[in-house]
Amino acid sequence: MQNLLTIQRNVRDLDLKNCIDQIQQQIPIEAISATSAFERNDMLDPSFKKQDLQALVKLNARIVKCLLQIQRAESAYEQALENVFYSEDLLANQTSAEWKVISPLRRQRDGQQGHYLDIWDWVWETKLRPKCFLLCGIIASLLSTAILVGELAILFKAESNIFRALVRTDLGFFSANVSLCSL
Repeated sequence: MQNLLTIQRNVRDLDLKNCIDQIQQQIPIEAISATSAFERNDMLDPSFKKQDLQALVKLNARIVKCLLQIQRAESAYEQALENVFYSEDLLANQTSAEWKVISPLRRQRDGQQGHYLDIWDWVWETKLRPKCFLLCGIIASLLSTAILVGELAILFKAESNIFRALVRTDLGFFSANVSLCSL
């Protein structure tokens, strides 16, 4: 932005001024009013020192890229806010008498089938999904603990290992592999 405002201050050619005006029309007014031109011309980016049409094209490309990044960040922020507000609505509807998620962020379905789908969504979002996540967390922690115990047995060269107890060594090679796969 500062590069553009500095070039605008210094340029005398009418065509270049028109190009600068077209570039500025893409930029939100808040961004233009929040920045000011460089005090000296030597602070200008070296690729824009010529102040010709090619420099303006490069500058326009850079500004468009920055504007697209700002739009992506704003849409990601809005989506995160929407998710937070929906989660807040889910918490408020935990004990809903209608067994439905009542939220301005989602529309209620019509008809008998829509009624049952809304009830299923409420049951899934408020009752089943948290329990599924809890179950997955418990299973993951048990598996992590088993790996940790196995690593500690290897580290301390323990003679008795819980994994050896599961595999009977007196069986043949094929039976040992089958018993390992059945775990």
